[in-house]
Amino acid sequence: MTSASDTPVVLALLEEYPSPTKREKLIDQIEELRSALATPPKGLDINKAKIKLSDLLVGRAGPGDYSEAGKLYDEILSNSLAGEAENSKAVLGRAELSLPSSNPEEVNRAIEAAATAVDSLEDREDCFFFFIKGKLLLAELLLKRGDGEGRDFALKLYDEILSSNQSHKYFKLRALVGKLELLNYFNKDALKQGADEHIAQMQDLLSATKKDRAGDYFSLKGMIVLSEILLWKDKEHMGENARKMLSDVINDDASCDDLRARASLDLAEISSPPLAKTLIKGVRRMDGLDPYLLRKAKAIENAL
Repeated sequence: MTSASDTPVVLALLEEYPSPTKREKLIDQIEELRSALATPPKGLDINKAKIKLSDLLVGRAGPGDYSEAGKLYDEILSNSLAGEAENSKAVLGRAELSLPSSNPEEVNRAIEAAATAVDSLEDREDCFFFFIKGKLLLAELLLKRGDGEGRDFALKLYDEILSSNQSHKYFKLRALVGKLELLNYFNKDALKQGADEHIAQMQDLLSATKKDRAGDYFSLKGMIVLSEILLWKDKEHMGENARKMLSDVINDDASCDDLRARASLDLAEISSPPLAKTLIKGVRRMDGLDPYLLRKAKAIENAL
């Protein structure tokens, strides 16, 4: 039950974005908001609280969290009008739940919904955080669709986020991670032309977000992407920096298997044969990896 003395704390939670990444904080804030919604204190905006709770649940991503978040978004959509701020935020939230989907039709519906929500939030200064988050989500969904036109538009969205002085540094980090992966895979010439600038920008953003976002998925992924660019640009002089970052990702308890496997394979490519074989064995013990990672593991193993 939420007491009157707890009310300022709960109301303050609704304005705290981006949500924390540390699991302990997520658990505490989720329980506080669940309690507040069960017995709403005076002045609580119910839909706003549901949006925040859903955001925390998606961030935690535990068993049943996506399902609970989906129900909360549906409740908001059923009692708000299209174009209203909380309605558009719920549309974005619903679209975000489609990111893990492998169903092309679901992904396309999510893209259309996210694009509509972004348009409705564009001129609302009080919703700028969600406007930028919507652009990020739209870019990620377009990349999931996997066509050239979608990649081009995703790159445009990333550049818009990076060029805005108002964008949160965490969102700039996410946008830069996405942009550099696109360039690394599809436009090496553009990556080469701006490599020094990209490296410096990534280092600055990782440093700026390290304190509050330690263990965050995109912070860890940013370390991997930066390491890959350092090794591609100048393995001889930048190899040790890359090696340290890759080792940090591998040894971080917050790393998911995909990130740990990717970092392990990158490190295996610049390690002695005994260490490389050990790293590859570790990757083979992981379940549910992207087939690309398994093919890469096999290729490195054959090269050894």
